[in-house]
Amino acid sequence: MPHRAGRCRPAFLLPVNGQSPGCPAPRTGIALLLLWRGRVLVGRRIKPPQAGHWQLPGGWVHCGETPEQAVFRQLAGFPAIQCEAPRFVTYSNNLFEQGLHSVTLYFEAVCNRVPGDRDLQDNRRCRDWMWAAWSGLPEPLFLPLANLRSSGYVPD
Repeated sequence: MPHRAGRCRPAFLLPVNGQSPGCPAPRTGIALLLLWRGRVLVGRRIKPPQAGHWQLPGGWVHCGETPEQAVFRQLAGFPAIQCEAPRFVTYSNNLFEQGLHSVTLYFEAVCNRVPGDRDLQDNRRCRDWMWAAWSGLPEPLFLPLANLRSSGYVPD
């Protein structure tokens, strides 16, 4: 049975074996599942790790910032998008091959108005922004998004 939005379940779990993966403490990130007409907004990463992979809009939670504040800061990067209030839906635990470790908090929001594809490109954190069906996300996926999809999560 697919995991539906609103039921919190980790998107990726590490095996419990008492071993440390040998990486620095994890960083906390947020990702936005911006939904419009049955599609989700994704962009191609510019920076490492995994440059060229497809990801959701998002970024790190800054020191002293709440995850919700980080969500609204990231939404400000898309001023022409109007959406309902984002709500927390799940998280993923991400261990990258480069020895990096992150925990990503996912927030879902239904969009009421979106700009044309050309206007989406004004956000330069990624390139090739586009709306994609969840079942047909472009490949390759950035690790946190791949972990989310493999968890069985399905956006509302």
